[in-house]
Amino acid sequence: MKTSLQKIEAFLKDSFPELAASLNPPASEEQIQALEDALQKPLPEDLKNLYRWHNGESKSFGFFFGLPFLSIEDALEEWKTWAEIADEGNSNLDSAVISIPSDFVKENYANRFYLPIGKDYGGNNIAVDLDPAEKGMYGQLINSGRDEEMRYVIALSISDFM
Repeated sequence: MKTSLQKIEAFLKDSFPELAASLNPPASEEQIQALEDALQKPLPEDLKNLYRWHNGESKSFGFFFGLPFLSIEDALEEWKTWAEIADEGNSNLDSAVISIPSDFVKENYANRFYLPIGKDYGGNNIAVDLDPAEKGMYGQLINSGRDEEMRYVIALSISDFM
C-alpha cells in the first residue's frame, strides 16, 4: 500500500497540484485510536495507513471518484448521523437494499458499522464496511446512503482500491 500511495502522491503533484495541496497532514495515532474507540471496532490496517498518509482533504476537490476524502473528524461526524439512523431501525427501508455481489453487503438501509470516508453532501457515501455479510470481507469498500439501494463492493479492501 505504501508504494501505491507514493505513486498517487507523485501523480497528484504532477497532474493535479490543487488536489495534492488540499490533502491534510497525516492523522496522529491518537486521532486514529479515537476513531476506533468511537466505532467500538478495530480499523483495518490499510485504512489506518491511509489516514497516516493524509487525514483527508481540506477542500472538496474529490479524491474518491470526485467525492472528497473525509478527515477522521468529518468521517466521525458523518458516521454519527448514520449510526443514529441505524439505531432507530426501519425495516421498510431495508427491503429496497440489494447487495452486489449477493451476500457481500448486509442489506440494511443504515448500518452503524459503515464508516464513510467520502461523501457527496446529498446523503450518499463511499464507506468502509466493518460489518460485512456472509461472503464479504471486513474492511471492504462499498457505496451507501439514502439514494444507494444497490450496495456495490467497490473493492475488497482499501489497499485493493488504491
